[in-house]
Amino acid sequence: VLGKRVYLPNIIFKLVRNNTPPGMPYNPYEATFRIPHSVTKTDIRSYLAAVYGVKTTYVRTDNYISPVYRRLGYERKPFKTYKRAVVGLVDPFYYP
Repeated sequence: VLGKRVYLPNIIFKLVRNNTPPGMPYNPYEATFRIPHSVTKTDIRSYLAAVYGVKTTYVRTDNYISPVYRRLGYERKPFKTYKRAVVGLVDPFYYP
């Protein structure tokens, strides 16, 4: 459509496999993402609805912080620090 502005976010969402314990069935109504630390639950919900048209029921987030390594002082490895978002879906989704 001419004249309609399209805003593309500058955020990277990485889709990862759900954590399914051995012997338990896969839950197709749940998706797991690795996201930047600055993204909030409201941002996740609006991002998935606006860009992909995915309706969500809940959003749960966890922060994973890398351990502190001792080398010339104290430092963390930034690539091991991430935020995980588990999103409940209205429609089932199967990981490719």
